[in-house]
Amino acid sequence: MLENLKNQLNSFLNIKFFWIILILFFSFPAIILSLIYSQGFNWPDEIFQSMELAYHIVTGRGDITWEYREQSRSTLYPQLLSLWLRLVYIFTFDPRILYISTRFFLSLFFLGSLLSISYYFLFHDNVNKNSKPTIKYLFLIMVVILFPLNYYFGFRTLAESISSSLTIIAIFMIQSRIENKNQNILFYSFLIGFTYGIRFQMALFFAIYALFLVHYLWYNKLYASIKNLILGLVLGFIVYLLSDLIYFGIPFISSIKYFKVTILDGVGDNWGTSPFSFYFKSYYRYLNILLVLLIPGIYYNFRKHYPIILGLASFILIHSLIAHKELRFIYFTFPVILFYIASGIWNIYNLMEERYNKIRYLFIIVFLMMNCFQYSVVLKKKIQWNFLDDNLQLFLQATQNGVNGNSLVTIQDTFAWGAGYVYLGPNFKGILKYFDMNSRSAIEQKVIMEKTNFKNLLIHKNNINYYCKSFGYCEELFSKGEYIWVSKL
Repeated sequence: MLENLKNQLNSFLNIKFFWIILILFFSFPAIILSLIYSQGFNWPDEIFQSMELAYHIVTGRGDITWEYREQSRSTLYPQLLSLWLRLVYIFTFDPRILYISTRFFLSLFFLGSLLSISYYFLFHDNVNKNSKPTIKYLFLIMVVILFPLNYYFGFRTLAESISSSLTIIAIFMIQSRIENKNQNILFYSFLIGFTYGIRFQMALFFAIYALFLVHYLWYNKLYASIKNLILGLVLGFIVYLLSDLIYFGIPFISSIKYFKVTILDGVGDNWGTSPFSFYFKSYYRYLNILLVLLIPGIYYNFRKHYPIILGLASFILIHSLIAHKELRFIYFTFPVILFYIASGIWNIYNLMEERYNKIRYLFIIVFLMMNCFQYSVVLKKKIQWNFLDDNLQLFLQATQNGVNGNSLVTIQDTFAWGAGYVYLGPNFKGILKYFDMNSRSAIEQKVIMEKTNFKNLLIHKNNINYYCKSFGYCEELFSKGEYIWVSKL
């Protein structure tokens, strides 16, 4: 009877569209939980290099960071987000709804990347008709679908998040098609070229990837695919050129200025540098012993996947050579590496099933214990799920708590301490300024306050008495964590 139930389950798993339902069953609740629990923002770029410029495009208000003033960053992503803002504003101007709905919208692209990996893994990666599909689903779900860092990065408003999602969708769908001798890869090639305009660093991957993919396609006599690949990349690049032309008036100017600022001037180093080993230590930090299983995954897939693997290696290596490093810069690599880890586990399991059948279940138990332990560590200690959430909430809930008119953020004069006009919302009618008052002398503070006409201040709670007695800001409007909005009586 038990064997009969197993056979029925395996038959059910092989139903054509069941895999989508199963992946959604695990991934969709994880997305919703992350949207609810993991708020805040992790880098100024998450707002001021995307949503704030999109808001400025729509309303004419907003802080334009120096990168855009210097024409050194592509505006393609903010221009696309501005279309989303216009859609949301048809229904509501509530900045809280804008924040959540935007992240949910972007989660659909992230979900698409998970489905793309899942489709390839389930139906193309070392298909062994003798193995039970239940085990393959188990490896996929445990390694790729439930990996916590995916839900930390995957649907944020970062340019890295959306460029990663689109690239992952493209490369695994291209791989699926060319293995099926389907040469219609134009759309997915377009997506890869399109990511350049969202995040210039993606070229560090797809330049090498495209070069070796052409070699792979030529070797397999898929000549039409080569034409589609080149045409798709060119079309995606043209969209970027048009975005520069529309916003800056000169196509390709942001690439030229970005190269000058980043490479020649080394401006990124002003925000800190890290040693060559930083990213490799990060992989160990989040994946730990699972990295051992990456080796068989690459070994079994290299012949078919060398364009992806070599492109990924170049992406990691060049980023490691660049002095300024942040984990978000290499987020794209994590889901792809997880695929190869899952593939490595699957191939080892197949080997055990053929040669050491009696210990294969022991292998599964050991793997599950190892995987669960690593995830528990990552969930509890490795991820700042709500970093700067208090700062975000101080903006999202500001106008409903009486913050309006000209306002000053006194905490620090970097954008890391504020969420900008976009998350104050259109109901905020004043001017927003940032000055790090704590780093200035009492005389300098007095001069700033006397020369300006701020109605509200965002200050540290410890400074309430000082701002009340010195400048008359005694009305407490709204507080969150260590900070509070105060107004002049």
